[in-house]
Amino acid sequence: MASTETITGTMPTSEAESEGYGVLLYYQYVDVPDDVAAADWMRRICEEQGLLGRVRVSKQGFNVTVAGSTTALHKHISSLSHHPSGWFAQTDFKLEPCDWPPEPRIARECKVDSLSVRVVKELVTLCPVDLSLTGDHLSPAEFHRCMVEGRRGENQGEDWRGARNKGRGLRKISGRRGGPVPRGMVVLDTRNVYETRIGRFVPPEGVAFIDPCIRQFSDLPAWVDRHEEELKNKTVLMYCTGGVRCESATAYLRSKGPGFQDVVQLSGGIVRYLEAFPDGGFFRGKNFVFDHRLAVPPAAPQQATIGACCLCEKPFDDYSGRKRCVACRMLLLVCPSCSEPQPQIICEICQKGSCKAEGGGMGAKEGTLKQQSQKPKEHQQENPQSQRLQQLPQQLSPSPVTLVGGL
Repeated sequence: MASTETITGTMPTSEAESEGYGVLLYYQYVDVPDDVAAADWMRRICEEQGLLGRVRVSKQGFNVTVAGSTTALHKHISSLSHHPSGWFAQTDFKLEPCDWPPEPRIARECKVDSLSVRVVKELVTLCPVDLSLTGDHLSPAEFHRCMVEGRRGENQGEDWRGARNKGRGLRKISGRRGGPVPRGMVVLDTRNVYETRIGRFVPPEGVAFIDPCIRQFSDLPAWVDRHEEELKNKTVLMYCTGGVRCESATAYLRSKGPGFQDVVQLSGGIVRYLEAFPDGGFFRGKNFVFDHRLAVPPAAPQQATIGACCLCEKPFDDYSGRKRCVACRMLLLVCPSCSEPQPQIICEICQKGSCKAEGGGMGAKEGTLKQQSQKPKEHQQENPQSQRLQQLPQQLSPSPVTLVGGL
């Protein structure tokens, strides 16, 4: 049984004025015998430390995103790290600076204007999965090297086990089971399509990239089931924002049995990778985050914007406008020029006839879409898009609705 309690409040300012503010992300898979009692305990310490954000507790463990003064967040980390239960002795606490206070509208929608503590069945919503099968963790440096070495092995056309220049990253994978590493390498993004639209890995030539183009994480198993052959007998490098989704995603793929054992994950996710590679490394764009910051660029910002307005296709990667599909409420990129009058848009996933994504396959292009826009009425006579608009269910909106292009 799940319970919810939300406490609205303001963050103490006396310490933070000199210390600054931050956002803390962490998760820990651990057996929690009494999840309700654990949630009450987490609520109590977060209240005492003046933290706001989201805390999810289950019998599987904890998944937390909270904001507060850096002093309070360090106290929070210390209190958990030294807790007698030992639950958090190995936890990777990811603390990043942030501006405060956020815009009230964004703070409210991202749930950093209050403290929400919930007891849930799963830390991340996927499907029942044996977490003992979770893929090995690669450090950001090892993950990076694997992509470099993967390109070398692919271009040389040889088994990586015998490759002359096989490096540490691939040795870690092959050493785990004492066998050859499959030559084909795939980098698989487990995040939602609105996340990949503004930032993702661009591996070197010779290493395949797949963006499943899913609306929500729970759609990933169905996508994997449809695309098994693209992943079988490959070395699959998975990544997500901070790592928690990959714990179950790698386990699900490895549960497929023979041919799906060389599946690994980026330890600490994009957050840790960008710390290790301030110039972005192989990552392009911004890292989408589920708090009031919305997106975080590398420390040395890149010039290129990989996102695009879904109506005019101009480079754009700012979700602060909070524009959404009128059917499924998925976030959409709509630039200021296309935001007035208020557009009503049907996303490409809903156009497929269901809110479940069909998803992309091998070589999906950078998580971006071919977008189309509804022209002003005086230009619609020869626009085939207007014919599609006439077929939309009228109950969605009394106003004209714009369709964006397919995946």
